[in-house]
Amino acid sequence: MVSRMILLLILLGSVLATTRAQQPSPPCEELIPYVGEELRLPFGYDPVEVGAVFGQVRGVMPDRSDAVKPQVCVGLFSEKGKKLVASAVTDDEGSYRFGEVRAGHYLLVVRIPGFYVAEIQVRVTGKPRGKQADHPVDVYMYLPVMPSGGDRDGGI
Repeated sequence: MVSRMILLLILLGSVLATTRAQQPSPPCEELIPYVGEELRLPFGYDPVEVGAVFGQVRGVMPDRSDAVKPQVCVGLFSEKGKKLVASAVTDDEGSYRFGEVRAGHYLLVVRIPGFYVAEIQVRVTGKPRGKQADHPVDVYMYLPVMPSGGDRDGGI
């Protein structure tokens, strides 16, 4: 009887932890504007195709290490018209998760002072990708390369 109760408590704890991890992140307190192309890194690639939009934000440092970025605002913009559809704040591990997002094409935008703006094209299918679990859209933020002796504090 005691072993069944312990097993039940373990199962209940894992279900609650999974449920908590699946909750959407809180929205940003301030609405973030779409910045445009002047401050972003130009990467040519096909949109990331996902059923749900979630992931982690990390900053890549000059020594090539990376660190999670907590309390960062992540914006999801419509591809056409660049309208803010949703926002989310990263948690202490730099993770974010949007609630339900309608199927369509979006731009995932992250802005951190001093870093290049990250803009990732995302195609939301609105359903899981086959039998595999959906994959995260992780964002790596890069610092601008400064000429030697340059001052990083005057960044973006």
